[in-house]
Amino acid sequence: MLNDLVERGLRRPQLFITDGNQGLLKAIRDVWPEVPRQRCAIHRIRNVLARVPKKRQDEVKKALHRIFYAACLDDARDEAKQFLSRYSREFPTACETLTRHLEECLTFYRFPNETSALVMVFGILNEERLKWQKIRMKADDIA
Repeated sequence: MLNDLVERGLRRPQLFITDGNQGLLKAIRDVWPEVPRQRCAIHRIRNVLARVPKKRQDEVKKALHRIFYAACLDDARDEAKQFLSRYSREFPTACETLTRHLEECLTFYRFPNETSALVMVFGILNEERLKWQKIRMKADDIA
């Protein structure tokens, strides 16, 4: 499918934003191996929080936001180190989840600020779309 889109004029993108879909990743790497990948930071935050008790999630979420909303890549890496130092003993699986492919979650910092902001907005909008989709599905079940 991706090759077909290229044949019809799809130009090389500057960045891919994906979740962990291995088939899509392979197709992208086959066609454009040099294009950087951004893993969805919103999904990563959600996956980390799923490994933290509910009563601590607000605190941990704030610490995660300090990573993904840091001013620059170096600050994000520093925040990640602080997060791991603070929570690694208490929530080891949450920390393992955070560190798995962390650099791919921070790719957007290598782009101009306008692009970085758009990457995060895209993730937030996607998250809201999924919430509305669940609400709509529940409403359909009730009707």
